[in-house]
Amino acid sequence: MEQQEKIAPQEEPDCEKIPEESTENVSRETINGVHFSFDARYDDIFDGLDATDTADGTNKKTRTMYLIITILMLFQIVWFAYSGSGFALIFAVVMGALALLLKKRSQRFNKEIAKAFEDEGKQTVIFEEDSLKLNEKTVPYSEVSKVYELKRCFSIIYQGNHVYIIPKNVLDEAQTEEFVAAVKEKAETAYRNMLKK
Repeated sequence: MEQQEKIAPQEEPDCEKIPEESTENVSRETINGVHFSFDARYDDIFDGLDATDTADGTNKKTRTMYLIITILMLFQIVWFAYSGSGFALIFAVVMGALALLLKKRSQRFNKEIAKAFEDEGKQTVIFEEDSLKLNEKTVPYSEVSKVYELKRCFSIIYQGNHVYIIPKNVLDEAQTEEFVAAVKEKAETAYRNMLKK
């Protein structure tokens, strides 16, 4: 009987190993897992997409054309104000209509994306060991090409031309710092600070 009692305590260390392993797993998840959620709002996402286009040089030709047409329109308005020429007024109206059409056309895709984000509702971002989880989509860090830090948002460009916007107004200061630190650790070459430009 005494020998059986001595054997029983030797089995206890095996039971103690399970809590140690589970504690190790929990702490590993805490270290690697920067995690936050937010509600997507159309205005925030659209603003972020527009800022991303500017940072990335997307639609550069369209933006240049819009600027030229707007300047021409302003010249025609000034000409009309000084000369009273009907031709200047008609030309200004045509230029204005072209500028509006061009701007609307260039923003169409951003509006569609912003609407899709808002319709989707709650967004979740998780930094895992080898990949970034954006809602249900898992993106390996190697497929994250750019992470822009812009004035009012973070913009993640991944898998070619996919864009994911995180408005800064949904993050507190600590979350913002955690996000930047996680990006620099996991996808350092992708990080672009556009605040200084």
